Amino acid sequence: MTLCKFGEEYLKKARARPLGTPVLEALQIIKKHLYPKAQLPQEPLVVREISQEEAISDSHIGPGRGGVCLLSGEIVLVKGLWCLKVPIHETLHKISSVRNLEEALILRPLFEGLAECLTGYLLHRSYEHVYSKCWRPDSKEFLCHKSYEANCRLWGAFFHFVPIESIIPLYFEFPADWKRMCETFADRVNQNGYKAFRDVLGGILSSSPPVTDQTFRNECEDVFGKRFTVYCRTPLALDFSNVIRLS
Repeated sequence: MTLCKFGEEYLKKARARPLGTPVLEALQIIKKHLYPKAQLPQEPLVVREISQEEAISDSHIGPGRGGVCLLSGEIVLVKGLWCLKVPIHETLHKISSVRNLEEALILRPLFEGLAECLTGYLLHRSYEHVYSKCWRPDSKEFLCHKSYEANCRLWGAFFHFVPIESIIPLYFEFPADWKRMCETFADRVNQNGYKAFRDVLGGILSSSPPVTDQTFRNECEDVFGKRFTVYCRTPLALDFSNVIRLS
C-alpha cells in the first residue's frame, strides 16, 4: 500500500506537529458533521507512533494501522501504515461510549465496521478527494483504503434506510449503559418507519445462541428487505451522497 499525493503532504505536515494534532482535528470533524457534543475523555491525550513489530506483539492492536490501548487509553499510529483515515477512525473509538463495555468488545467486528463506515462518511464530508479516490475504490492501493469491508458495507447499507444520526444513542451516549443504549437505538429505527426492527443486541450477555454481527445483519435483511441485501453486496452501500440525514 502506498500514499497518494495528498497523503504524502498530510503526513509531512502531521510529523512537523505534535502527534495529538491529527486527533484533535479529527475530533472537530466529528463535532461538525456527526455528533456536536463529541469530546475526548477527561484524561491526558497520549498519541504515539509505534513500529509494525510493536503493533503485532500487542494483542489489542495486531497487524492493523492503529488502535486505542484498552488499559492506557493511548492512541497508537503504526509507522508506515497510517494516514488521514486512521486518526479519524481511532478518535471515533476513543470518544465512543461503547469502547470499554464488555458487550461491545464481544461485538468488536460489528463496531469496527461501524467506526470505519463513519470514518468514510466523515471523509466524504471533509476530504471528498480522499474519500472518492483513496478510501472508497475497490483497489487497495492506498493507505487510506477502507478496512473491515463487510461490516463497513453493512452499516453503509443501514444508513440508506435509517438516518445516520440514529447511531448516536448506541455509540455516543453517556453514561454508558448497554441495555438502555440498545433499546434507544432500536426505538430510533422503529420511529423511522421500521416498527418490526427488534433490539437484537441488548441481551448479548444472556442470549442463546450468541449474538454476533451476523445476528444484526439478519435482522436488517428481514426488516429492510432485498434492497438492503443488494446494497450490502455492492459499492452502493458506501455512496454517502445518498445516506439519510435528519437535517
